Amino acid sequence: MATRGQLAVEDVLRVTGSWRFAAALATASPFTSLADALLAARCIWLSEVYFPSLLLSFLTASPVRLLY
Repeated sequence: MATRGQLAVEDVLRVTGSWRFAAALATASPFTSLADALLAARCIWLSEVYFPSLLLSFLTASPVRLLY
């Protein structure tokens, strides 16, 4: 269970199809600002998430998720 301010894996999975990315981002939280969250997400995408997970994330994203 997530503590106050910390993301739960289930929360991140609402906007991505990659369980690996969701787990890594939830582990890295809480964030002090949106900029810190975006920086962490970028670093996770580029260095920790395997390429098949990246593709799965985009393939399972709904059109609404892709717009926001």
